[in-house]
Amino acid sequence: MTEPRFRPGQQAVVSIGKQDVACRIIGYEPGENARGFHGVEWVYHVIPKGADFGLNVPESAIHKPAS
Repeated sequence: MTEPRFRPGQQAVVSIGKQDVACRIIGYEPGENARGFHGVEWVYHVIPKGADFGLNVPESAIHKPAS
């Protein structure tokens, strides 16, 4: 298993549908431990900017913000 690319507290962009949304990483776990994410190496727990709720997303849906 590789190391996760993102750590709690980092800013990132999540692709939700066809839209990119700024978010903050609040945690992560191996996909094998996350319900509905079997076959995914890492699942990240994120809070989208301006939201009062969190999402679980696969690593493939997250990228670093443009500089």
